[in-house]
Amino acid sequence: MAATNRDEPISITLSVEELLVVLNTLQAPSIPGLEAEAWTKLTPDQQNVSLSVAGRALEARGLAEIDQFGALLIHRALLTAVGVCAYPQKTALVDYWPANDPGQRLYAYTRDNDSAVHTVNRGLHTFVLLPSEAALVNHLVEACQWSNSSATPALELTIPRDEFTKVCDASADGGEAEALKILNSATKADGAGTALVHSLVSAPRISVVRSLRYNGGQVGPEQSFTVIDGADQAWLVAGVTNDANSQLKARTTSRDEIGKTLLRGF
Repeated sequence: MAATNRDEPISITLSVEELLVVLNTLQAPSIPGLEAEAWTKLTPDQQNVSLSVAGRALEARGLAEIDQFGALLIHRALLTAVGVCAYPQKTALVDYWPANDPGQRLYAYTRDNDSAVHTVNRGLHTFVLLPSEAALVNHLVEACQWSNSSATPALELTIPRDEFTKVCDASADGGEAEALKILNSATKADGAGTALVHSLVSAPRISVVRSLRYNGGQVGPEQSFTVIDGADQAWLVAGVTNDANSQLKARTTSRDEIGKTLLRGF
């Protein structure tokens, strides 16, 4: 564990088997991001042995202890971090692609006064327990390396979803002129269109953020936006309305604005 002060982030990394031990304690069958295919193929006896070994590993690492009745007690911070992920009230899924690097998925959750971020790397599960929703947003901002620069004056344009997809496809192939041609045929883009296409062809960092709220077991409407962090400025792209077929609005943005947009989703 990386910290003991509850006002500071607490980071804990678990194996699949250790995570299953914690989930058993929480009476939660699974959480998003957990792939335990190899474990499920074991016989019941083998599963019990695997969980027993994982429980001893947690005990050896100071993340659990055996009480006087022989029951395994999980460290409160670890139980809270995984519990927030298993039974959230609000959640955000962030798919992040650094320029020319493999993508990463971050699972962010809040429940009451607790917030946690879950990531998976090479089969290891890392949970970061954070003291507030604001701290969670700041953690995501840093993890996704969102730029702090914004264009002055601000730039903005509206474009149909299908045409925006075509612009992105053309830009991915390095066709700046072709992408700009498509954009100009779909909307009156002016200087904003040129700047957006330039960002798209500059191998930008891309983040797709989707957030959900849960109320009494009911799932609220999904909110989503995309961040295009290009060479000169960052763009925030979102639907004009919550309608899945609505046009998209792209506007230049900054790290602070992205954080505030994400916080509103929570």
